[in-house]
Amino acid sequence: MHNLLRLISFTIVYGLIIICTKANDVIFDSECLVQNELYINENDKIEFSFTIENASSKLNVTFMSNNSDQFNIEPQNIIIDNNQTPNINNNMTLYGYNYGSSTLHLNIKPLDEGDQKEINKTIKVNVLHSEKKLFDSLLIAFTVFFLFFVGTGMPLATVIKSLKVNKAKPLIAGILSQIIIVPLIAYGLSKIFQLNDISSYSVMMIASSPGSLYATILVYYIGGDKPLSICLCLISTLLSTITFPLIMALSGLINNINLSNFIPIWQTLSASFMQLIPISIGWIVAYYFPIVSMYSSKLLPLVGALALLTTIISSFLKMGTSFLEQWEVYVISISISLVSYSLGWILSKLIKLNPFQCRSVCFHVGMQNTTIPIAIIQVSTGCLSPFLSIFPAHYSVYNMIIGIIIFLIFLFFFSVVETVVEDSEIIEYRKSLENQLAEVEHKTENPNNRMISVISNISIINDSSSEKSTETNESLKKAKINI
Repeated sequence: MHNLLRLISFTIVYGLIIICTKANDVIFDSECLVQNELYINENDKIEFSFTIENASSKLNVTFMSNNSDQFNIEPQNIIIDNNQTPNINNNMTLYGYNYGSSTLHLNIKPLDEGDQKEINKTIKVNVLHSEKKLFDSLLIAFTVFFLFFVGTGMPLATVIKSLKVNKAKPLIAGILSQIIIVPLIAYGLSKIFQLNDISSYSVMMIASSPGSLYATILVYYIGGDKPLSICLCLISTLLSTITFPLIMALSGLINNINLSNFIPIWQTLSASFMQLIPISIGWIVAYYFPIVSMYSSKLLPLVGALALLTTIISSFLKMGTSFLEQWEVYVISISISLVSYSLGWILSKLIKLNPFQCRSVCFHVGMQNTTIPIAIIQVSTGCLSPFLSIFPAHYSVYNMIIGIIIFLIFLFFFSVVETVVEDSEIIEYRKSLENQLAEVEHKTENPNNRMISVISNISIINDSSSEKSTETNESLKKAKINI
């Protein structure tokens, strides 16, 4: 009996503790809230709300900025009557001024006597640098030029002609790996490392990206199947207008992530379809001005590198070196790269592709083009752009390093002895363009050479005409003799 009374008293005390704890529970909500910290850009403002759960009286809520030079809040004082509307969301506006970190103090005093005790709550506020507009403009420009050069370097008609029956199996294997298997790998890694919602979303953006054009460049030098490589790059880029927003929507549903807090689905769709415009313009230019497309395609690697460099600099300027302390960024970025390259190679061997096709599929499955999602992040997500771009930016660097290492291994230790038969429409198209370009450069090098060639042509014509005249004279003489 004594033990039963002790158990009942313990249960009552524990219940009172829980009730008191819940009464003091203050929940913040904002699209710029990350791990209980608010983020805002300089000379910008954000909206956030808070809720005081299980409070049953009138409350006087006061907000105080620890450093008014960095940020401020409006209104600074409100009265909440929970008797009329319990657990209501209270909306506030935060204004960012100067770069730095400070603390927002929340003081809650009950207005009714004998009610619960005073509540004090703090939340950290980080003000980020406001170089966003400059780097957003640069990133948009580099991305548009990058897609334009993709269109000029891969004309649509030649790609369609190159889709032969013998290319169907490796093409389907590479595309399905990029669309299905790589996202599943990214999802599994995000669960293994127990990433938060924003980090998981960022990792899935890597897996949703199309194949990188750098894979085509590396495949070219290690004796891979070049036509297959070009087709994989272009088709995955075109399909990404549908697969990218679809995969992101599915990942949001699986992880219970509210996409409207990150990137609205309509914005993802519009940004994905917008990439078709510069690609289409590139196709038109390649069709009507093939020589121009030859020059522009040489700038493609440079523009892609500039877009990546702009993203990394932007992240450093906004967040300093704080994101370098997150070890998960390194491990996951390297893990996705290694698993993707291995997957492309193993899958190619399982379906018995030839060595050239194996190399093409390996690099295109392992190397994702993160330029497009990074551009969407930087333009569409505001204060969360540094967090969402952490994984894609790091992945781009480490994936390129791993790709170059694998490239060197193939080049020096597994060089292809058998010659590759270049029977592709794309290869023939490029060879014809190179011949035209060489002729144009040869003709424009020295006008004297053109004069010499003209004179030589005239002399050849004169020689041939003189030979013909002598032949006619001899025939006339023979005719006279016969007569």
